[in-house]
Amino acid sequence: MLFRSVVLRFRCWMKDDMAILTGPDRVIIHNCILTYNLIDDSFTVMEPRQENSGLNQGCILRRQRLQKPDDTGIYTWRDLEIGGQILMRGQIVHFVDCDEYTRKWYAEQGFTLGPALQAPMDPNDVRENRERKKRKDYEMAKQRRIQSEMMHVEEVKHRFLTYDRKVLRFFAIWDDRNSIF
Repeated sequence: MLFRSVVLRFRCWMKDDMAILTGPDRVIIHNCILTYNLIDDSFTVMEPRQENSGLNQGCILRRQRLQKPDDTGIYTWRDLEIGGQILMRGQIVHFVDCDEYTRKWYAEQGFTLGPALQAPMDPNDVRENRERKKRKDYEMAKQRRIQSEMMHVEEVKHRFLTYDRKVLRFFAIWDDRNSIF
């Protein structure tokens, strides 16, 4: 087997517990891309950058080998599977998916990877999505109110222009004989 320049790519997540914080902002879920180089059994872990997140993102682990926690050697491609996990620098990395090339390569080696899993949602993202939905709903209600007011104005204008130059004339008598003044 020649493993020259073969790179396996996995999607994974890690949970970061911020001990100094309380409430829903305490837990952060980091969605990462883990690449494994077969030529030297080295790992690279990257977290895609998000604008205005306030977290350290980008390269989490530069290309290096990872020692197993029980000191029985280093992690290899046989230890990586969908639904599995490895220990990296004191954090548990959970594997949820891989790219098509990696699936095909594992199939050529006689291994079947499990189906793609869903990473848990970050509580901060859930809260932000909820607030974004509230703002969007408020804006939509505001737009509907403005449109209904505009339609009312248009209706009044239309009636005015339709009945322009048409005069209504009434003849009436006011009978108020019972009143002294």
